Amino acid sequence: MSQLFLAYKTVDLERANTVRAKLEALGVGLFIDQKLISGDNYLLAINSELNAALAVMVLWSEAAVHMPGPGETNFVLGEAQRGYARGVLVAATLETIALDQLPVPFNLYQAPDLSDWLKTGTPAGHREWQKVLEALGKKLDRPGLASLAVVIESGSDEQKKKFLKEHPNDPFAEKFAAELERFERAEFDKRLVAAQKRIVQRSKDSDKKLRSCRDLFESQLGELRAGRDFMPPDPVKAIDDNVAKLSNQIEIFEATLDEHRERVAKAEAAQAQALAETAAFSSPRRTPPAQAGFQEHRKARSASFRTPSAR
Repeated sequence: MSQLFLAYKTVDLERANTVRAKLEALGVGLFIDQKLISGDNYLLAINSELNAALAVMVLWSEAAVHMPGPGETNFVLGEAQRGYARGVLVAATLETIALDQLPVPFNLYQAPDLSDWLKTGTPAGHREWQKVLEALGKKLDRPGLASLAVVIESGSDEQKKKFLKEHPNDPFAEKFAAELERFERAEFDKRLVAAQKRIVQRSKDSDKKLRSCRDLFESQLGELRAGRDFMPPDPVKAIDDNVAKLSNQIEIFEATLDEHRERVAKAEAAQAQALAETAAFSSPRRTPPAQAGFQEHRKARSASFRTPSAR
């Protein structure tokens, strides 16, 4: 059974097929009566799909909202009614139709107008189309359906990564992950080949330097035999690519940085102590306990001189 049942009027087949193609490109399993083959029980198949679909999407048009007279039929109204009864109805209009033209109870449902979307080349980011996809996403348990349409149209790797992060359970998440992985793997392989070529070139350069170093050593032996200063070249330094020098510089910079951090920490501690001392100085001063006791003793003696002695 399909996820979505698409209800439309036969005269709207071309526009319905446009909607169908866009939805199928988003991975929506969709039923449209064109899928019925000769020999199928038409009404049985229609009812089975209507009862099983996660959503029923009706495409309203002047023909689709026409109320049938005696001897006429309008399957679109019946299919929409089944979707309404099951609580899975999603609506859109292929033409600009006034809300009061929609029969009850369908006039209570939001029905984005896709007429401009169709005229302008069906852009994924069109606000009315986005409304349709948002409504479908809720019914199909695919909350990222609207943003997925924009991602597919743009083909942006950054948007694919964002979609993966926000909607990891969407059926397209695995597809995007595979595409991104293939791209990153290809880029990595290119860089790997470049690195391997660089290794080969460095090996050739090092061999050349060592041969030059050996030739220089042989010439310096002549200086040794002549009793002059003998300054043999160092093969290790000959192929030194400044890695050791850079390592030493990094160690020096890190040591300097540690010293700077230590000075900053000491300065912050001194500042904190100064603030604490300032706060203590600014608060009301208290009399030391010993001095307080002496003052109480003097007050008691003064009181005894002023009070008449007992007889």
